[in-house]
Amino acid sequence: MYIGLSQQTASNDLLLNERVRRRNAEEAYRKNEKYDHHTQEAILKLISDQLAEPEQVKEEASSLGAGQMKQIHLPIGKTLEETIALWGNVRSEALATPEPTTADYQLAAKASSNIQRAESQLGLDQQATTAVSTAIQEESKAAFSRLSMEFPTQIEQTLFERQQKFQRAVSAYSYQVQLKMSGFKIDTPSFLRVA
Repeated sequence: MYIGLSQQTASNDLLLNERVRRRNAEEAYRKNEKYDHHTQEAILKLISDQLAEPEQVKEEASSLGAGQMKQIHLPIGKTLEETIALWGNVRSEALATPEPTTADYQLAAKASSNIQRAESQLGLDQQATTAVSTAIQEESKAAFSRLSMEFPTQIEQTLFERQQKFQRAVSAYSYQVQLKMSGFKIDTPSFLRVA
């Protein structure tokens, strides 16, 4: 009798553990979704800042300080690598004159600054892309493991059924052994003997 109760308790514990594991998995999935959402927002903000930045640079480059004005078309590439290469050309052209003026030095400094900013943006984009691809791979692995747990294969199902049968057999055998030891008498609770 006690063995049957202990198996039932163990079965209840297994069910409780399974519920807790599934709840934790769901919470982890929600947190991951929330993190991915914030990451996507940050990426979109960086891209919008990058697209808005060339307009600000055009305004800043039109007046180069010390009352000197220099008309140039600021390079804006289709990709960050192209923009970096174009800013490198601007910097080299500004310093290519035999006697660079203050405006040329300022333009070269501005180009260097923009190159560094574009390179850091490129690094952030690559890091974000790597983080997103890693998160996608981890999510696909987690989804596959959840799928395999929800829909067991035929072999897993057969093994589970055999294990259940074995546990029932052990329980029945234990009960029979207990009955034999008590001389096949059913133990009555002590409160029934008193009354």
